[in-house]
Amino acid sequence: MEYVNFGQNFLTGFEQQPAVIPWRFLIVFNLGSNKLQGLLPVPPPSTVFYNVRENTLTGAIPPLMCHKNSLRMLDLSNNNLNGTIPPCLASSSEDLLMLNLSGNSFHGSIPSTFTMNCQLLMIDLGRNQLQGPVPRSLANCAMLQCLVLQNNQIEDTFPSWLGDLPKLELLSLGSNKFHGAIGGPRNNSMFPKLRIIDISCNCFSGCSLYGEFPKVIFRLPKLQILNADSNENLTGSLPEFQSVSRLKELIFSGTRFYGKLPDSIGRLESLCFLGLAQTSLSGTLPSSLGNLTRLTFLYLDDCKFSGQIPSSLANLSQLTVFGIGSNNFDAGPLPFPPGKLFKLTHLFASKMNLQGEIPLLLANLTQLSKLVINGNNLVGSDVKDMKSSGILAALSGF
Repeated sequence: MEYVNFGQNFLTGFEQQPAVIPWRFLIVFNLGSNKLQGLLPVPPPSTVFYNVRENTLTGAIPPLMCHKNSLRMLDLSNNNLNGTIPPCLASSSEDLLMLNLSGNSFHGSIPSTFTMNCQLLMIDLGRNQLQGPVPRSLANCAMLQCLVLQNNQIEDTFPSWLGDLPKLELLSLGSNKFHGAIGGPRNNSMFPKLRIIDISCNCFSGCSLYGEFPKVIFRLPKLQILNADSNENLTGSLPEFQSVSRLKELIFSGTRFYGKLPDSIGRLESLCFLGLAQTSLSGTLPSSLGNLTRLTFLYLDDCKFSGQIPSSLANLSQLTVFGIGSNNFDAGPLPFPPGKLFKLTHLFASKMNLQGEIPLLLANLTQLSKLVINGNNLVGSDVKDMKSSGILAALSGF
């Protein structure tokens, strides 16, 4: 037998649990998304593709798993496996193309035995209990496109040396214990193909001049997603953005970013998610925000913005979540009819000096499930009409 593909069923295991799968010429073994229990069965040396993801397998990775020179893809993700990651798996990186061990309970350090001829394209070790530093031997993996280490307990400084990997497109380091200042790329040739970088929920400090978030990262030519959310000691300011930017998500909520929101933000016409809440950004909101017509999530709440709210925000017809509350805007009504934002499901507009009547146009927001407008000087003469439209059910704190 060469091919076994029983993925996405309700299989619970073998009739007799083998230590080693007995089919000598097995090439493809896919039992992903089942209900397999027990220990991890070892494939024969002929196996190229081994997938048992999304089961309930337990125990450690058997040492025999490392003696499979034919193995190219190994996916053990989303099980109940534990123990340490065998160093021999990293030593097998001359043959492996994909290694996915995410969503288990592996502990200890990431092996430091990635070889000079490493062929790995993807490494996903996220959602485990791994500790220690990011091993420098990963620099040997020149073909690596995707490195996911999120949701572990890794303790290290930002591994800027990964910028030497010429094909790296996705770098996910969120929810770990990274610390210290973020060192920017040493030259313009670093991270040449990086599209996604996630350093959210870490402990980076940006208290010294050299600790500010490096502006050069904003200018990485392929960058599409930049997420530094919930790094409460990370400081810096937003750069002048270029019209050639490919950014789709820009998230710095929960940081100490300061300064103004530049007018050039309007050049990021591919932006779908802009998260700047709970920062020290100040000044007036640029009217160019209205150019970001693909935005679905906009978080500007709990900052230090002031002045008038630009009427151009009415152009953001794709918005589903809009947070703009807890700022220092000029007193008055909303300068644009909120009823034009037909797709809104959540509107957070508390404590922002709104005055006048609750806009009856809110009744046009038929998708709205959460409306927070407390802490303003609004009067509710339209509440009866809003109740008849069903919008009152979304009101919170009024």
